[in-house]
Amino acid sequence: MTSPRTLLAALIDKLRGCNVHGDAEEAPAAILWTDPKGEWKPLIPLLRQQLPELLCLGDYDPEHRLGPALWLRCLVDRSLPAPDAAADRVPVVYLPGVSRQELRAGEGCPWALEPLIELMFRGSLWLQRNGRDWTLAAFLASGDALGLDLANDQTTKAALSRALSELAVVPLEQLRGKKLEADDFDALLADDPIRDLLQWMTDPPAFQLRCGEERWSALTSIWKKDLKLDPGKDGELAAAERLAKGEGNWGKVWQRFSETPAAFPGLPELLRRVEPAQMGLAVGAHDLSRWPSHNAACEDQVLTALQGLAGKSHAEACRCVRELEGQHGERRSWIWAQLGLSPMAQVLAPLGRLAQRADHPLVGNTPQEFIEPYTTDGWEADLSAWQAMAMAQTAQEEVVRKAVAALLRPWLDDSASRFQKAVASSGLPTPAAQGAITAEPGEVLLFADGLRYDVARQLQKELEVMGITGSLSTRWAALPTVTATAKPAITPLIGEILGQVLPEDFAPAFRSSKATSAAEIRKALTALGYTVLGDDELNLPSSAEARGWLETGDLDHRGHQLQNDLPRQIHSEIERLALRIQKLLDAGWRSVKVVTDHGWLFCPDGLPTAELPKHLTASKWARCAAIKGESQVPVPTAAWSWNPSEQFATPNGAACFNTGSTNSYAHGGISLQECLTPVLVVSGGASNAPAAAITEISWKGMRCNLEVSGATTGVKADLRRDAAGGPSVATTAKPIDDGAARLLVEDDELEGAAVVAVLLSPDGRVIAQRRTVVGGEA
Repeated sequence: MTSPRTLLAALIDKLRGCNVHGDAEEAPAAILWTDPKGEWKPLIPLLRQQLPELLCLGDYDPEHRLGPALWLRCLVDRSLPAPDAAADRVPVVYLPGVSRQELRAGEGCPWALEPLIELMFRGSLWLQRNGRDWTLAAFLASGDALGLDLANDQTTKAALSRALSELAVVPLEQLRGKKLEADDFDALLADDPIRDLLQWMTDPPAFQLRCGEERWSALTSIWKKDLKLDPGKDGELAAAERLAKGEGNWGKVWQRFSETPAAFPGLPELLRRVEPAQMGLAVGAHDLSRWPSHNAACEDQVLTALQGLAGKSHAEACRCVRELEGQHGERRSWIWAQLGLSPMAQVLAPLGRLAQRADHPLVGNTPQEFIEPYTTDGWEADLSAWQAMAMAQTAQEEVVRKAVAALLRPWLDDSASRFQKAVASSGLPTPAAQGAITAEPGEVLLFADGLRYDVARQLQKELEVMGITGSLSTRWAALPTVTATAKPAITPLIGEILGQVLPEDFAPAFRSSKATSAAEIRKALTALGYTVLGDDELNLPSSAEARGWLETGDLDHRGHQLQNDLPRQIHSEIERLALRIQKLLDAGWRSVKVVTDHGWLFCPDGLPTAELPKHLTASKWARCAAIKGESQVPVPTAAWSWNPSEQFATPNGAACFNTGSTNSYAHGGISLQECLTPVLVVSGGASNAPAAAITEISWKGMRCNLEVSGATTGVKADLRRDAAGGPSVATTAKPIDDGAARLLVEDDELEGAAVVAVLLSPDGRVIAQRRTVVGGEA
């Protein structure tokens, strides 16, 4: 038998070990546990949880299985129902304040205990070998119990009694191999004096109240010895001063606080009540970093400085924010940042990166020359802008929003203007010139609407954490950068699409004259052999050669809808995309190729405005417009990618046409952010393509015959209702035998019902699926 690990477990084993009644074949009616001094009472709450058959003598409280002798006798005799958990166990009757002699006294037994006398003859008494009651000291020291080396002095016994609840759950191996004395048991009451000190400082009256006299005395003794602190005499303010100074052993106390500051919520306020200047501390970041008042003053400095950016040039604003980051970045490592008391120091991280990148416009003579500087680090300006907005707390949101705009808007406008000149000079390659995007066998072509390059970089990072790796490249979007024009350009259908006269919605058409709507694109892809996948479905590949198409992502919709509030939603959208990709790979697809139609511009409080009279346009969107007839527009024009002889109007720089609303989020124009789109190809995850596939399904009555190809060792077949993850409708899942499986559906009412035949890997994963109808197609 395995030795019990704790005193509590050993006690339970010993009590239950009394259920043999001499030479009798029947178990005893009850186990009587006498405890004349009530030494074991502290363990009763713990025992109630692990010993459901425990009954206790005392005032009537049936919820805690506590009551007078007559009530206990009724429970033992089953004239009252026993608790469900104890129905098949011999009751253990704990009798605090009662000795074995009292029960054996016969007529001299107290009348209140008389109902229990008869149980001595039908039950068992838990006693030592010598017939004495089990005391705490005897149980620890006796070779018939724990066999520990216990000092026999009264001080040790008193300490043992005080620490019993803590001692009960200490692994016995920690108690062996040494003589157990009072100090060992006192240490259990004050096992973590540094933690207890911090908790006391947080709320002294409440801590001392719940501490108990014995434990408080032990802690006071330890603090006096190790920290030279008398809590009753010195008080919590003196402790706060010493904590902040961190001298001697107080350095360990600060270290403990800094590891889990949220566990001691009252300490920041306590430290605020002690000013560092009153203590004669030298002024310096090292000394003052422990003071929340100093950190709060630093927060105000940052807030004031950011509010002052409005009156500065762009270069001055960038320099100011970089200097702020240099001065205050260190505070992100201070304890106050962990407690959420340094929001301005935190937001300076992305603001500082934005100031660094936005101080240098993107340059190039051709569109191709812009790619390298943007994909190296230029994209970090866009990333940092929305990250700063997402981090801003409500109280500072307006200040951060205006700071981001001051840093970002001039850089966006300048970089877009330079890029537009390069496009006007050299042009962008058409979709046909770049070639169609296709899926490889076993690959899903995943269209994520509005996945800008910087967001794709974050998606790649998120996937890498999940063990999913791949490569990120770029592709030029079709112009104008709106979904109607650009989405058909990142499908395998380019050869079937053409543009004639530029329509008001900027959409090309299929050569069959059908619209390139989402529905028609899906139909054409299905005709091309692609499996069109649903966004919320399991989507297993039908074979190792299958190619998939999936449309997902909500960034573009949320951008138009939320405008300034978009940044707070971007990370959750990245997580959703990452999880969707992981599910595809787990379902058996070899790889996923993530593509998008266009990027977008974002600048809080609105992008610049460009004037374009409405009467000159057939349709006018934020960043592009269809020109009415032969009208001459006072803004640049650019060639439609599906028919370069057709021109559309586009605003200068990062401006938006005056459409009647402020646009913080917009696309359709010509900028690197809108035109340079990511192509992310990833593989990995929990599995690769399925090793087995269902090649044929036939029915004979209610029996389904599956033909299976590929590696089938350990693979089972099953029939599931409605979906691959639905409930089984077969009598049992069957292993694949010689490339086949036979499955029976017993429920006649299921005839004609749609089911999914699935193959299950040895670990129970669905690795292949195919739809069918119970009984076969009519």
